[in-house]
Amino acid sequence: MKLLSSLPAAAAALLMFVACDSVAPDERYTVIEDSEFVPQRSVLVEEFTGQTCVNCPGAHELMASLESRMNSVDHAGIIAVGIHTPLFGFEAPRGFVTEESEYYSRMAESAPSARINRRYGVVNTDKWTGSILAEVVRKSPIAFSDCAARINRNGMIDISGRIICSDDVSDTRLQLWLVEDDIVAPQLTSDKPIADYVHHSVFRKSINDRDGEPVNIKRNTTVNIDWKNFVIPNFVNDKGNLRVVAFVFNEKDGVINATQFPVQQPE
Repeated sequence: MKLLSSLPAAAAALLMFVACDSVAPDERYTVIEDSEFVPQRSVLVEEFTGQTCVNCPGAHELMASLESRMNSVDHAGIIAVGIHTPLFGFEAPRGFVTEESEYYSRMAESAPSARINRRYGVVNTDKWTGSILAEVVRKSPIAFSDCAARINRNGMIDISGRIICSDDVSDTRLQLWLVEDDIVAPQLTSDKPIADYVHHSVFRKSINDRDGEPVNIKRNTTVNIDWKNFVIPNFVNDKGNLRVVAFVFNEKDGVINATQFPVQQPE
């Protein structure tokens, strides 16, 4: 990922990106790959999807392409979480639909669709690029630091980290989600069913309350994240493919910032 020293240049790149929504899909990402920008935050994408949604694999490819251009080893511009809806899926453990995924996808009337930082309602794939780029260049009043998750000797997950606050934000809540990658399971496509489709970024469980927990974001303060002994759901396929997605949000501003980090195995 190339970085700029000035935000105005990033804004110019943004205008080019937004215009790409009207470009043919096979030409849509050339500008993103060749342009330079400064990601100011991580953008949470709640991607509403399902195993019986024939158009969803194409949306997964779109999101993967965006992630490959906006994510680096140093910073995740996009944090995508696949939330399987009861409209197009099967209940866990057979599939990926849970009571919580149904709750989070209740406003999604179709798939593929997504919420981008909880600021634009539910949008279809033609709005993803512009919405994500509009968000990734906005500065955030918070940053996550030293976040880690580890399976303890009892087989449960401990989470720690810090939220560094540079400004006041009211009515905020911290959400912690468990996400699993690389799950091999059936998927319908527009061509044929695929029995061994690899599902990435699958929402598994909310670690804290499904609506998060209150967190006090005040200027020049630090908030500690400390969660112990989260029980891993028995429908998880591979504990080695788990990660935690953490984000702070409120009703007015949507997602203030987000982060993700792997669940480390016990030593």
